[in-house]
Amino acid sequence: MKRFSCQVCKKVCFADEPFYPGTRIGSPVVDLCVTLSGTMPFTRTAAYLEEMGIYVDRMTVRNFSRLDVPEIPTADVFGIHLPMSIISLSTLAAGIREGGCIEGTEALAACGFPSAYRAPLHAALPP
Repeated sequence: MKRFSCQVCKKVCFADEPFYPGTRIGSPVVDLCVTLSGTMPFTRTAAYLEEMGIYVDRMTVRNFSRLDVPEIPTADVFGIHLPMSIISLSTLAAGIREGGCIEGTEALAACGFPSAYRAPLHAALPP
């Protein structure tokens, strides 16, 4: 985990990452597990995810569906509820030229993390 140390007060803070507490999979995948398992059994959710190229077993889907996470905004796409974080990331990725990349703060903002809108970590320090 990346850490930063303030040059003035020596306080240590951690880099922003798109993870829910207690998980090792990015929040968009957890969002997808939670929203899909809200309308279908865990086994079918795992099968849908596998068809998308995301490999999460049914017990992990079950565990994610029981997490205490804030309400996940969704959109109905052809009868399937998809989290807005997935749609935002897909839209962001579609606008990138081949060989380009997505900035970390843009990815955090697409995932809905409010910390992505803070001032940059390396802003000029007051004298």
